[in-house]
Amino acid sequence: MQRYFVNVNQLNKNVVTISGSDVHHIKDVMRMHSGDKIICSCDEVAYLCVIEEISDVVRCSILEDITKNTSLNGKVTIAQGLVRREKTEEVVRRLTELGCSNYIPLIMKRSIIKIDKINDFKLDRYQKIIKEASEQSQRNDLMKISGVKSINDLIKELNDYDLLLLADANEDNFMLKDIDFVANHYQNILVVIGPEGGFDDSEKEILINNGFKVVSFGARVLRTETAPLYAMSVLGFLLGDKDED
Repeated sequence: MQRYFVNVNQLNKNVVTISGSDVHHIKDVMRMHSGDKIICSCDEVAYLCVIEEISDVVRCSILEDITKNTSLNGKVTIAQGLVRREKTEEVVRRLTELGCSNYIPLIMKRSIIKIDKINDFKLDRYQKIIKEASEQSQRNDLMKISGVKSINDLIKELNDYDLLLLADANEDNFMLKDIDFVANHYQNILVVIGPEGGFDDSEKEILINNGFKVVSFGARVLRTETAPLYAMSVLGFLLGDKDED
């Protein structure tokens, strides 16, 4: 069943009013009509709705709350050195499907691309991809994505996390899969992954000095667009889903 994200301003008692590009999707792409049912998600609550009217907007009546928890037993933030737009789009889409909470693009010394962090980072485009991927994967929430940040910006936010990880292909001793989530109830995890050119030594030093633990993703060297997906898959498995409690 199709799912659409709405904000609280689009809810009025038991009526949901859908506007914007979703109207085109309902009317012209899905070719829905009055009487068809959809799911509307708002503030992590999912409502089963029936379409009452389709015009410039779509008006629906709420039938029932059908919220099913689709979150992990903890939040994972992936911070990654800037990569090309098409790679970023793919990473953002897959991380959303895998349950990632936050994605932070980082300015790093060995990034192949150099962009102005305000004018050239297509935040609106990535947010649209996140919305579409969240609807497809039946998430109740949207992965957050920030504007481009520096390593120093990231360091200022470390108090928000209880586990800090730095992915390094040269690490041999400590594997990501070896993290003990039974003894340590980590709830907010930050993983930093380098760009195509890897980490500069000075960047690694700054991160390690600020509490990051260096981890390996295995014997194989992963491409920068593969590494976030591996990290999210392993951490998702280790954390488990909330419905498993």
